Amino acid sequence: MDKALEDKISAYIMKLITDFYGKKKFKSLAVVKEVTSAFSDQGATKRDVKSVIKKLVDSGKLTYFYAGAETTLTLANPPDKANT
Repeated sequence: MDKALEDKISAYIMKLITDFYGKKKFKSLAVVKEVTSAFSDQGATKRDVKSVIKKLVDSGKLTYFYAGAETTLTLANPPDKANT
């Protein structure tokens, strides 16, 4: 996967989670499926998407949240509710 595609996927994931923050919880597998289908025409695979998610988590932009057997992704720094 080239850097340009990685950047597009990263921006797509962040926009997806930011736009629905507080309205919907995203299971990590659902995000992988959504992004893989959105970028399949550009050659993105599940492995590529998981790699981008890992980089976002490692950089501190996203956080995994574990609740029982469910894993969800959320923003590490949520937007201020007063400004939205």
